[in-house]
Amino acid sequence: MLISPPFLLPRNANESDADFVARCMPDTSVMVAGTQAPEGAFPVSFRLGWHGGRHLEAPVDASGAVLDVRAIADGEIVYARRPTARNANPSPTEPRNYNPYGDAPAWTDDGCVIIRHTTEIGANVQNQPVEVSFLSIYMHLSELRGAAHRVAAGGQDRAVYRKDEIGVAGMIYGNDRQLHFEIVCDDANLEALIGRRAGALNTAVD
Repeated sequence: MLISPPFLLPRNANESDADFVARCMPDTSVMVAGTQAPEGAFPVSFRLGWHGGRHLEAPVDASGAVLDVRAIADGEIVYARRPTARNANPSPTEPRNYNPYGDAPAWTDDGCVIIRHTTEIGANVQNQPVEVSFLSIYMHLSELRGAAHRVAAGGQDRAVYRKDEIGVAGMIYGNDRQLHFEIVCDDANLEALIGRRAGALNTAVD
Protein backbone atom coordinates (compact mmCIF):
# COMPACT_ATOMS: atom_id res chain seq x y z
CA MET A 1 0.00 0.00 0.00
CA LEU A 2 1.32 3.42 -0.95
CA ILE A 3 1.05 6.12 1.73
CA SER A 4 1.31 9.88 1.21
CA PRO A 5 1.40 12.84 3.62
CA PRO A 6 -1.96 14.52 4.40
CA PHE A 7 -0.72 17.67 2.62
CA LEU A 8 0.94 17.39 -0.78
CA LEU A 9 3.43 19.95 -2.11
CA PRO A 10 5.23 19.54 -5.44
CA ARG A 11 8.40 17.50 -4.93
CA ASN A 12 11.70 19.28 -5.46
CA ALA A 13 14.37 17.83 -7.73
CA ASN A 14 16.72 15.46 -5.87
CA GLU A 15 14.71 15.87 -2.65
CA SER A 16 14.95 12.98 -0.20
CA ASP A 17 11.83 11.23 1.07
CA ALA A 18 12.49 12.54 4.59
CA ASP A 19 12.85 16.16 3.43
CA PHE A 20 9.73 15.92 1.25
CA VAL A 21 7.61 14.51 4.09
CA ALA A 22 8.95 17.14 6.51
CA ARG A 23 7.91 19.94 4.13
CA CYS A 24 4.47 18.40 3.61
CA MET A 25 3.88 17.77 7.34
CA PRO A 26 5.15 20.85 9.18
CA ASP A 27 4.53 21.02 12.91
CA THR A 28 2.21 23.80 13.94
CA SER A 29 3.92 27.19 14.30
CA VAL A 30 1.75 27.85 17.37
CA MET A 31 3.81 27.62 20.54
CA VAL A 32 2.41 26.99 24.01
CA ALA A 33 2.23 30.38 25.69
CA GLY A 34 5.52 31.28 27.39
CA THR A 35 7.42 28.35 25.88
CA GLN A 36 9.15 27.21 22.70
CA ALA A 37 7.11 23.97 22.72
CA PRO A 38 4.80 23.43 19.74
CA GLU A 39 1.14 23.10 20.72
CA GLY A 40 -0.29 19.62 20.09
CA ALA A 41 2.85 17.53 20.56
CA PHE A 42 3.01 13.72 20.30
CA PRO A 43 2.71 11.53 22.34
CA VAL A 44 2.33 13.74 25.44
CA SER A 45 0.84 17.22 25.53
CA PHE A 46 2.50 20.19 27.20
CA ARG A 47 0.32 19.54 30.25
CA LEU A 48 1.43 15.89 30.37
CA GLY A 49 -1.80 14.46 28.98
CA TRP A 50 -1.86 11.66 26.39
CA HIS A 51 -2.04 13.16 22.89
CA GLY A 52 -2.17 10.46 20.25
CA GLY A 53 -1.46 12.64 17.21
CA ARG A 54 0.42 15.71 16.01
CA HIS A 55 -0.86 19.17 15.22
CA LEU A 56 0.26 20.14 11.73
CA GLU A 57 -0.05 23.47 9.93
CA ALA A 58 -1.39 23.37 6.38
CA PRO A 59 1.37 24.54 3.99
CA VAL A 60 0.76 27.04 1.20
CA ASP A 61 1.73 26.45 -2.43
CA ALA A 62 3.73 28.74 -4.72
CA SER A 63 0.60 30.80 -5.46
CA GLY A 64 -0.09 31.30 -1.75
CA ALA A 65 -3.09 28.94 -1.69
CA VAL A 66 -3.54 26.86 1.46
CA LEU A 67 -3.30 23.13 0.73
CA ASP A 68 -6.33 20.90 1.32
CA VAL A 69 -6.19 17.84 3.58
CA ARG A 70 -5.92 14.60 1.59
CA ALA A 71 -6.38 10.91 2.33
CA ILE A 72 -3.01 9.30 3.05
CA ALA A 73 -3.93 5.98 1.38
CA ASP A 74 -6.75 4.05 -0.27
CA GLY A 75 -9.43 3.06 2.20
CA GLU A 76 -12.98 3.33 3.49
CA ILE A 77 -14.40 6.31 5.35
CA VAL A 78 -15.80 4.90 8.59
CA TYR A 79 -16.74 8.25 10.15
CA ALA A 80 -17.26 11.77 8.85
CA ARG A 81 -18.61 14.67 10.92
CA ARG A 82 -19.48 18.00 9.40
CA PRO A 83 -17.91 20.95 11.22
CA THR A 84 -20.11 23.18 13.32
CA ALA A 85 -20.55 26.60 11.70
CA ARG A 86 -18.18 29.13 13.24
CA ASN A 87 -19.74 31.61 15.59
CA ALA A 88 -18.10 35.04 15.73
CA ASN A 89 -19.55 35.68 19.20
CA PRO A 90 -19.97 32.28 20.81
CA SER A 91 -21.55 31.86 24.19
CA PRO A 92 -19.17 31.23 27.11
CA THR A 93 -20.84 27.82 27.40
CA GLU A 94 -20.16 26.93 23.73
CA PRO A 95 -18.02 23.74 23.94
CA ARG A 96 -16.00 24.60 20.82
CA ASN A 97 -14.93 27.93 22.34
CA TYR A 98 -12.13 27.03 24.76
CA ASN A 99 -8.41 27.47 25.35
CA PRO A 100 -6.45 25.16 27.68
CA TYR A 101 -3.36 27.39 27.46
CA GLY A 102 -4.87 30.77 28.31
CA ASP A 103 -7.74 32.68 29.79
CA ALA A 104 -9.24 33.93 26.52
CA PRO A 105 -11.60 31.35 24.95
CA ALA A 106 -10.97 30.73 21.25
CA TRP A 107 -12.79 28.77 18.54
CA THR A 108 -11.83 25.20 17.66
CA ASP A 109 -13.34 23.55 14.57
CA ASP A 110 -14.82 20.09 15.08
CA GLY A 111 -14.98 18.56 11.58
CA CYS A 112 -13.57 15.03 11.63
CA VAL A 113 -12.84 12.20 9.18
CA ILE A 114 -11.67 8.67 10.03
CA ILE A 115 -10.50 6.30 7.29
CA ARG A 116 -9.85 2.55 7.62
CA HIS A 117 -6.97 1.23 5.51
CA THR A 118 -6.44 -2.51 4.91
CA THR A 119 -3.47 -4.07 3.14
CA GLU A 120 -1.34 -7.22 2.97
CA ILE A 121 2.20 -6.85 4.29
CA GLY A 122 3.76 -10.13 3.17
CA ALA A 123 3.62 -13.70 4.42
CA ASN A 124 4.05 -15.32 7.83
CA VAL A 125 6.27 -18.31 8.65
CA GLN A 126 3.53 -20.64 7.36
CA ASN A 127 3.67 -18.73 4.05
CA GLN A 128 0.16 -17.38 4.60
CA PRO A 129 -0.60 -13.76 3.64
CA VAL A 130 -0.70 -11.32 6.55
CA GLU A 131 -3.35 -8.60 6.37
CA VAL A 132 -3.33 -5.53 8.60
CA SER A 133 -5.83 -2.76 9.15
CA PHE A 134 -5.22 0.70 10.61
CA LEU A 135 -7.07 4.01 10.88
CA SER A 136 -6.02 7.51 9.87
CA ILE A 137 -7.73 10.35 11.76
CA TYR A 138 -8.08 13.96 10.61
CA MET A 139 -9.53 16.38 13.18
CA HIS A 140 -10.36 20.10 13.47
CA LEU A 141 -11.49 20.37 9.86
CA SER A 142 -13.38 23.54 8.91
CA GLU A 143 -14.88 21.95 5.79
CA LEU A 144 -15.36 18.46 4.37
CA ARG A 145 -14.67 17.72 0.71
CA GLY A 146 -15.17 14.92 -1.80
CA ALA A 147 -16.12 11.51 -0.43
CA ALA A 148 -16.01 12.77 3.17
CA HIS A 149 -18.60 15.42 2.37
CA ARG A 150 -20.83 12.85 0.67
CA VAL A 151 -20.57 10.36 3.56
CA ALA A 152 -21.40 13.06 6.12
CA ALA A 153 -24.47 13.91 4.04
CA GLY A 154 -25.66 10.28 4.19
CA GLY A 155 -24.04 8.87 1.05
CA GLN A 156 -23.35 5.14 0.96
CA ASP A 157 -20.17 5.13 -1.17
CA ARG A 158 -17.44 5.20 1.47
CA ALA A 159 -14.47 4.43 -0.81
CA VAL A 160 -11.67 6.98 -0.78
CA TYR A 161 -8.35 6.91 -2.59
CA ARG A 162 -4.86 8.12 -1.81
CA LYS A 163 -4.47 11.86 -2.47
CA ASP A 164 -8.25 12.47 -2.58
CA GLU A 165 -9.27 15.78 -1.04
CA ILE A 166 -11.22 15.17 2.17
CA GLY A 167 -11.30 18.57 3.87
CA VAL A 168 -9.78 21.87 4.93
CA ALA A 169 -7.55 22.36 7.98
CA GLY A 170 -9.42 24.56 10.45
CA MET A 171 -8.93 26.35 13.75
CA ILE A 172 -7.48 25.04 16.99
CA TYR A 173 -7.81 27.50 19.89
CA GLY A 174 -8.37 30.33 17.41
CA ASN A 175 -5.34 29.55 15.21
CA ASP A 176 -6.22 28.77 11.59
CA ARG A 177 -4.78 26.19 9.13
CA GLN A 178 -4.40 23.60 11.90
CA LEU A 179 -4.87 19.83 11.63
CA HIS A 180 -4.74 17.10 14.26
CA PHE A 181 -3.41 14.04 12.40
CA GLU A 182 -3.18 10.56 13.89
CA ILE A 183 -2.66 6.93 12.85
CA VAL A 184 -3.91 4.15 15.14
CA CYS A 185 -4.54 0.40 15.18
CA ASP A 186 -5.48 -2.25 17.72
CA ASP A 187 -3.03 -4.58 19.50
CA ALA A 188 -3.51 -7.47 17.07
CA ASN A 189 -2.68 -5.34 14.05
CA LEU A 190 0.22 -3.72 15.88
CA GLU A 191 1.66 -7.15 16.61
CA ALA A 192 1.27 -8.15 12.95
CA LEU A 193 3.02 -4.97 11.84
CA ILE A 194 5.97 -4.89 14.23
CA GLY A 195 6.03 -8.30 15.90
CA ARG A 196 5.12 -7.12 19.40
CA ARG A 197 2.49 -5.19 21.35
CA ALA A 198 4.87 -3.55 23.82
CA GLY A 199 8.49 -3.42 24.86
CA ALA A 200 11.76 -3.19 22.98
CA LEU A 201 12.44 -5.03 19.72
CA ASN A 202 14.26 -8.33 20.17
CA THR A 203 17.19 -7.95 17.76
CA ALA A 204 18.48 -11.48 18.51
CA VAL A 205 15.82 -13.06 16.28
CA ASP A 206 14.83 -12.67 12.63
